Order: sequence, then C-alpha cells, then structure tokens
Amino acid sequence: MGLLNIMKFLIVLTLASFVIACSDTDERGSGIGDCDKLVTALINLDNDQLDEILTPELDLLTLLDQDNNLCLHDNNLREFQDLLEESCEEITAIGDCCGCLFSQPPLTEVEIGVDSQGMQVTRFIRLLTPDQGEPMGFVSVVM
Repeated sequence: MGLLNIMKFLIVLTLASFVIACSDTDERGSGIGDCDKLVTALINLDNDQLDEILTPELDLLTLLDQDNNLCLHDNNLREFQDLLEESCEEITAIGDCCGCLFSQPPLTEVEIGVDSQGMQVTRFIRLLTPDQGEPMGFVSVVM
C-alpha cells in the first residue's frame, strides 16, 4: 500500500511540474495576439490600431545595451523583430540599424514584409528609440 501511494505522489508531482513549466511565460509577454488584426493594420497603414497592438509589447522590452554607444535599444529591436515573426508567420521583420533616423529623440525604422493574399507588401514601422533609457515607442507605419 505504501508503494502505491509513493507512485501516485510521483505521478502527481510530475504532472504538476509539467503544467508549471508549460504555463511559464517569458518576460516579453504572450505575443502580439491577433495576427490577422496586425496584418490588416499594417496593410491599411492604420497607425491607431498599430499603436494599440504594439505599445503593450514595446513597454515590456527593457533590454538596454549600455555598451552600445549608438543605440541603447539594439537588443530590444532584435526582440521586437523576433516577437513579430514568432507571433505572425505572415510577417518578416528586418531592422538594419537602431537609431538610424537622425532626429531628436532618435527613431528606428523596421522593414516589415507582409503576405497579403499571395502578394508581398512592404511597410516600415517607425519606433522611438530614446537614448536616455526610456522604453521604445510606436510612432507610425509608412510605405
């Protein structure tokens, strides 16, 4: 009878460990959520919708690169690109440079390729990448 109880306990412990491991979310949140909504907003150049979709995720990106003199948000930019591609298979994201739009505060442009009914559509998301260590922010989407 004791061995049976130990085996039951081990099974329950294993299942509990599995559930906890699978429910653990990473630091950047659960992803974009509604891929169709994101793609539609990109295609339609809907800045208000994109601001609503992207701002909560951008606020979670806090990987400041203190060793990078050009742009503190280099790591955040890579995380953002990964987030877009992992959340939505119709999207490819290319960010060639961080803080490359010379403005005050600095802006970054991320090239987005979107599959729209078999045609590739290109958009550019402009992000605020302040050099004072503040979070990145959505600015606009352009063609």
